[in-house]
Amino acid sequence: VFSRFHWPDKGKPITFVDCLDGKEEFTFHGNSMLKHVEATLVLKVLQLLKSGNDIQNGWEGIGVISPYNAQVSFLIGH
Repeated sequence: VFSRFHWPDKGKPITFVDCLDGKEEFTFHGNSMLKHVEATLVLKVLQLLKSGNDIQNGWEGIGVISPYNAQVSFLIGH
């Protein structure tokens, strides 16, 4: 299986992506925040997964966890 994403453990397809350069930005969606650098990095990882053979059943097996509603809205919109 060809993969464009470097999985830490190929037997356990789960990873945490460190994003030290992300800064919090207030959005116009109530009091929720958006870390734009972090959200953009998540989108890049998702593109790598899609372009490789990491996704066999569409997006149904992919989960992204974010504590910010504005960030979730940003990811869904892109």
